[in-house]
Amino acid sequence: MRSLWMASAAILLSAGMAWAQPASSSGANDAAQCLQTAQQAIAHHDRAKASEALSQAETRLLTRAVPQTQATMPDQSPAIAAIERARKAVEAGDYTKAAKETAMAMGPAPATPMSAGAPGIRPPSTSLSPIAPASPGMAPSVK
Repeated sequence: MRSLWMASAAILLSAGMAWAQPASSSGANDAAQCLQTAQQAIAHHDRAKASEALSQAETRLLTRAVPQTQATMPDQSPAIAAIERARKAVEAGDYTKAAKETAMAMGPAPATPMSAGAPGIRPPSTSLSPIAPASPGMAPSVK
């Protein structure tokens, strides 16, 4: 009985620690990989695979920590807008436009401190201070 309780406590603690991890650039790297997968699927006119890869890239870019007061505000980054246009183009069967929009999502665009290092976003200048881990007043937000 005691070992069951200890195992449960360990699982709960590890889940809490994983949730409390600050956002890292690995999400941006994952998004870049998803966008590359989408490009390949678009080139092969694979609608299902392209849609899935674009959705995954968008999810990784949208996963961010923001103050609770901003949790319901949508992300307005150029990369997100390009992914949304690419998804619509894939749904319409316009693979030329989908390829163009996916490339735009991967290309350079103005940086924001919360999305530094993400595809379609240039890293911020070195004069910016690093982003602190989420505090109790911060909530993870997805679009």
